[in-house]
Parts: sequence; C-alpha cells; structure tokens
Amino acid sequence: MPIPDFQSLMHPVLRLMSDGKDHSTAEMRERIAFDLKLTPSELAEKLKSGNTGLFANRLAWAVAKLKEAEILAASGRGIYHITDRGRALLDRNLPKITMKTLLVGPLQDWLA
Repeated sequence: MPIPDFQSLMHPVLRLMSDGKDHSTAEMRERIAFDLKLTPSELAEKLKSGNTGLFANRLAWAVAKLKEAEILAASGRGIYHITDRGRALLDRNLPKITMKTLLVGPLQDWLA
C-alpha cells in the first residue's frame, strides 16, 4: 500500500482522537500505521530530501491542518486532543475528510 496523502490521513487521525484522550504524534504514527497495515519498508520511505520519513511528514501535515481548522487542539508539545468542533465534524459520519471539507462554508455551516 502506498503511503496515503495527508488528506487521506485526516479521517484516521480524527477517529483515533474520538476517544477524547490526549494523544502524542508518536502514538498517532504508531497506531495509524498499524491500522493501515503499513510495512516496515513503507514506513522507511523518505521524502525526496532524504531527511524525513514520508509517513511521519504526511501525518504531521494532517495534524497541522486539523489543528488549523480547530478540529484538534494542542494539550502540550506534540500532544493533541479533539475539540467540540472536531466532535461535530466526526458526528457528520463523512467517509473522508479533505481540505475542502475543512474550508466549506466556512465550518459554521455544519456547526449550526
């Protein structure tokens, strides 16, 4: 399986965060990689620059975009939790979350 793009990782991140607990990015990487059944060779893939893992980078982008949309909030350095806005998005039972999902409306349309 190829490493999913960051938008495809937003839904798994949100599902993981739905328990209401704080989760570190390291824990997210581990649990989501396991859920997606990524192989060690896939997890070893690097960006073209060769400095950063491809999966770690894409997961970091997914978390950053969810935080920017106030779906997640930081509890500490590298630790996040779901917000009320995130719960409202999750309650919509969307099959996928994309940047368009986060930008439509703006978000107030589906929070009302």
